Amino acid sequence: MPEENGIIINVTGLGGAGKSTLLRDLPKAIERYSNDAVTCTLVDRSKVSRLHLVRVALGNPSLLVVAYQACSYFYGPRWLSLKRYRTWYGRLLIHRYCRYVSSKKEKPVIFLIDQGILQFLGMSATPFPKTLLSRIPLPDADLKLVVDRKTSVLRELYRDKPVGGKHLFTGDARLERGRFVAAVLLKTELPAEVGAILEKWGAKFCRPPLAADEIHHVVEDIQKDRGLRKEIGNKLAQREDAYARVAQVLEALGTATLRIPNDHGHDPRQTQALIARKILSLFVGSGLAETRK
Repeated sequence: MPEENGIIINVTGLGGAGKSTLLRDLPKAIERYSNDAVTCTLVDRSKVSRLHLVRVALGNPSLLVVAYQACSYFYGPRWLSLKRYRTWYGRLLIHRYCRYVSSKKEKPVIFLIDQGILQFLGMSATPFPKTLLSRIPLPDADLKLVVDRKTSVLRELYRDKPVGGKHLFTGDARLERGRFVAAVLLKTELPAEVGAILEKWGAKFCRPPLAADEIHHVVEDIQKDRGLRKEIGNKLAQREDAYARVAQVLEALGTATLRIPNDHGHDPRQTQALIARKILSLFVGSGLAETRK
């Protein structure tokens, strides 16, 4: 059993990978699968005791410097701001907080963190150097939910929500979003089916809704413009490549990566059972005690 009596797992994946949906029931599934031998917690930063955070912060003053170095590398010194720094520092502090909590528990604890530090690393325009990564408090494992591009785009499309009573897409932004979706879906769907998807989405999330002629032109543009298709494909590939590069570095540092397929059609209960087995087998492994920071 690891000496800290706990494991921290970041849950990562592209938009539409199903992270939030899967995480709602995953802690209970892991506890049930372990016959209640462990406690599994989905970390909610808004509910963490400020007193505990202050205590952890005072015990880890070096995090102030590490957060500054990571934030500066991510944004570049020119775009560094107090708000962005606080976000990075908060992510690192939560990691230390989980270590603090696990040290006080008799029962082994598994911490699941959605949108944790690894998600930030995956969004970086350039890979973090290993020297800097070695100073960043990393989780014990990266639980990466893997989906194909079509599934990712469709899930992102239908989870779009109005913000503050206003719809997300107005004016030309509606057409830009439509072209992105069409470029992905036309590889597997007929133009008429893509048009139907855009019509349904536009009626719900666009103001004004996408008109029939706009949908026709969006689909036609993608079919005719090879350069536009290539440009959109490159953007998707860059996101996927970033996560792949991070995974390679994490592996070199001794951080485990658990890849879980979560495409459309996967039974959530079977996926949860698979994750539970992988996490619990990782938890009882002795190797984690040496790789954790």
